[in-house]
Amino acid sequence: MEADQIHWITEMIIEDGKLDTFKELAGGLVEAVHETEPDTLVYDYHIREDGSKCFVNELYADTEAALTHMNGKAGEYIPQILEIADINTMILLSQVENQELRDGLKQFDAQFTEFYQGFSR
Repeated sequence: MEADQIHWITEMIIEDGKLDTFKELAGGLVEAVHETEPDTLVYDYHIREDGSKCFVNELYADTEAALTHMNGKAGEYIPQILEIADINTMILLSQVENQELRDGLKQFDAQFTEFYQGFSR
């Protein structure tokens, strides 16, 4: 991962009986992000086999790209998604220095981490 990139993973618990609605909303959001946010590098939704949870993997080119996402189409879809799914965990896998971004993520009870060691190829 590049030094400026912003990466987080979110675990969401989907309400019973709401999986189809969740998929429809998530699909619309993924499409909108793909079309309007070129600096969103990875935006993947993975649904547990039993349909009870979703894991969202997000990677942004830099802080500006993450802020663009938070203030863009995500702002239109996320409130609807949160009506049928709860965020269980959001873990930041990169340093977040920008206060506006930190504050935006804190509303989801994000866990901020510090890089210890490792490598990417």
